[in-house]
Amino acid sequence: MKKLVFLAAICLTAILAGSCEGKADMEPDVVVTEFYTSLTSMDFDKAAEFCVEESSATAYINEYRQVYETSLKRDEKVTNAAAEKAAGCTVSITEVVKNDDSRTVLFTISDVYGSTKEKEARLEKVEKAWKIAEIKDKQ
Repeated sequence: MKKLVFLAAICLTAILAGSCEGKADMEPDVVVTEFYTSLTSMDFDKAAEFCVEESSATAYINEYRQVYETSLKRDEKVTNAAAEKAAGCTVSITEVVKNDDSRTVLFTISDVYGSTKEKEARLEKVEKAWKIAEIKDKQ
């Protein structure tokens, strides 16, 4: 029994270490894509994992969450239908610009109706992982 518990502990440690390493290995373009996948799926906590804490990117998530939650209170059926449409948005990376200690990812968001919006995200390294510090409309 002790061997089984020990083996389980080793396996769990390996799995957890592997999952942490995976985020550290994500390239900036993947971070942006995963961020928007989480955000448009209304998984705000997961989206926040891709952001620098207390940055304008986390404020961006909080605004999105507030609109979603307020809309849910007004009309849950319509909000859920809109959330389904939002989940159909796609992100197309157009360029990754390397700066000294940061990266700028230029990308386009396309919705299910064919509308597009060009944006840019500035990422910084935080504990060996790329994190979004800022998101804004492309100038």
